[in-house]
Amino acid sequence: MRMHIACGFWARLKGLTGCTLWPDEVLVLIPCRAIHTFTMREPIDVAFVDQDGWVIEALQGLPPGRHRSCRGAVATLERLSHGGGEAWFEAGERIDLGRRTS
Repeated sequence: MRMHIACGFWARLKGLTGCTLWPDEVLVLIPCRAIHTFTMREPIDVAFVDQDGWVIEALQGLPPGRHRSCRGAVATLERLSHGGGEAWFEAGERIDLGRRTS
């Protein structure tokens, strides 16, 4: 799975709106603990991740016009929903976001 990072204010604000991703690509919003789908036309899949890479909450098919937040999340992964047929993250799963420590 290929991940695209959105870490600047405007990139995170824009999110998936107007973003073109292939089906196996995910947008990673860092830092991010809340998202909205107000400008979306299609449902999205969302995974909220804590600072250690653990998925706190995962949602599939979040419809347009919604807002979600997750206490403890430092990153959010998003993709256009594929109708539930594609594998997605689950709560309790660990994700390597390539975080480096010194």
